[in-house]
Amino acid sequence: MSVTLSDLTQAFDALGWRYQTVPDHDLLLTSFRTEGGSADLVLRPVAEGQAVLLEAMGLGSQPRERAEMLLALAWRWTGVAIARDPEDGEVRLRLILPVGEASLATAPLRAAVGMLLAAVDAFRQAVAQEDVEDVGAQRAVPDTVEAQRAASDALPAAAQRAMALLEALSQAPDQAAFLREHLDEFDGEVLAALAAMAQTAQKAGETEFAQGMAAVAAAVLDLRLERDPQARAHQEQLQRLLAAEDEANLTLVVEEWPEALGPDVQQLLQGLAEAARKAGQEEMATRAEKACAHLQSLRAARPLDAALADFLDADTWEAGRAVVEANPLLQTQEAVARLGALAEAAQARGEEGANQRYRAHQRHLAQWL
Repeated sequence: MSVTLSDLTQAFDALGWRYQTVPDHDLLLTSFRTEGGSADLVLRPVAEGQAVLLEAMGLGSQPRERAEMLLALAWRWTGVAIARDPEDGEVRLRLILPVGEASLATAPLRAAVGMLLAAVDAFRQAVAQEDVEDVGAQRAVPDTVEAQRAASDALPAAAQRAMALLEALSQAPDQAAFLREHLDEFDGEVLAALAAMAQTAQKAGETEFAQGMAAVAAAVLDLRLERDPQARAHQEQLQRLLAAEDEANLTLVVEEWPEALGPDVQQLLQGLAEAARKAGQEEMATRAEKACAHLQSLRAARPLDAALADFLDADTWEAGRAVVEANPLLQTQEAVARLGALAEAAQARGEEGANQRYRAHQRHLAQWL
């Protein structure tokens, strides 16, 4: 099935958006209010109806290299590309919404419009800055215009997957069952893309859609935790790590959960910070980085717990024994007693999985001494 101008008008009608059409040229014209004013958009089917091209007009004239730099500075999603009239330098921002053989659904269309409107605001803010070169020194800019243009041929793969899943979810007769069946497809990249869509939709005034994206992400996380009770306990500990205001509060978490000092948690926090920053969630990224730095400091201040974290992080008992043999701190009765205390505390909190895990490590460690 290929998308037509009629499909676009039906989707706009369903969303309650105003528009005009130019049937002779297969165009739909519309306008939206943004944080920075308003934006005029032109939409049309492309690629024989397998995609929709969205263009934001009326952004003024800029030399191409300056326009490319402005967008690179202002917007992190490479799916938003620059189009420029070579004669008068008029700039347009473009975004391609892949549809494929499916029908055009309102959810991905609304997300694409929200992304483009957010890019318009970001672009205008960058244009308003007096010294682009100073800002450019602080952010990464593609090495060449050709590299930027090649990266902008389509939406990022994660965004495409997120849109495809949203479309399928919207058409599923039982959405809860759909999420359970496709839970593994909602991986970290898709969740980060959903977060970015929610943020751009919020900026564009699409509050209901932003809340819908957040609800989908929350449902996915809840299902993951439901499938793995031990993950729920870890999730709660991670939330405590992120909520901790200082090293003293983090110490309380480490006393119950020394695994926080291990490499797995460090990598998880670093990945969370990167994903949050890509999604524009700067506050969350800063929290994750701050927690990571505090944990590195605590690792040096609490060497026994750091050693136990490495032991607990080992994938096999053989690997765990190698960790023990390499660290004299683990070759002590103090380490055995610490694991016993952790098991008792976990049992008192009702965390039976953690209790059994600590007990198993305690037994193996005692046998190896």
